[in-house]
Amino acid sequence: MPAVKTWNNYPLQLSGGSAASTFRNPTCRQSMNGGILSQKHALSEDAIPYVTNNPYSNEVSKVDAFPDSSEERSPTVDFAPILRRWERLRIVYNVTLIGIVLAFTLLAFPFLIGSVPFWVRVIFGAIIANTCYFIAPAIEGYGRQFRVWNSAFSILLFLAGLAFTSLLAILCILSYADMFQ
Repeated sequence: MPAVKTWNNYPLQLSGGSAASTFRNPTCRQSMNGGILSQKHALSEDAIPYVTNNPYSNEVSKVDAFPDSSEERSPTVDFAPILRRWERLRIVYNVTLIGIVLAFTLLAFPFLIGSVPFWVRVIFGAIIANTCYFIAPAIEGYGRQFRVWNSAFSILLFLAGLAFTSLLAILCILSYADMFQ
C-alpha cells in the first residue's frame, strides 16, 4: 500500500519506490506534472505550483484578482446603501423639477395654469422622469462593481441628470405653449 503524505495540507499519494515515482493527488483524479516526478522534488513547493485547494476540505481560500490592492474584494455590490442614497436625492430632484416647471410656467406662460391637458402632460412627464431616474443607481452600482467609481461621480451624475431633465421639461413647456400662440 502506498504511503500517504501531505503537501501544504493536501493529501498526496506516492506509489512505487524508484527515483521516478508516480506522484498523485487523489482529489484531482489526475497525475500532477504528467504523473512522474523524482522523489527529491515530490514534496517541494516549486514542483507543483498549480495545485489548488483540496475541494473536500473545509477551508475556503480567496483568490485576489488584484493582489496589489489592499481593499477587500467581494463578488457582488450591496445595492441597498446606493438605493437609499439615491432615494434621498430623489426628493431634491423632484422638488427642483417642480420648482422649475412652476416658475417657468408662471413667468413665461401664465395662461397654461388653468389648462388640464397641460397638467396631464406635466404629470406624465414627471412619471417618465422618475422612471428614468432609476438609471443613476444602476450606473453607480455597475461602476462600483467594476471598481471604476468615485464618490464625486455620484454628484456629477445627479447634476447632469437634473440639468438634462430640467432642459427637457422647459422644452416640453415651450412646445406645448407654441400650440396656443
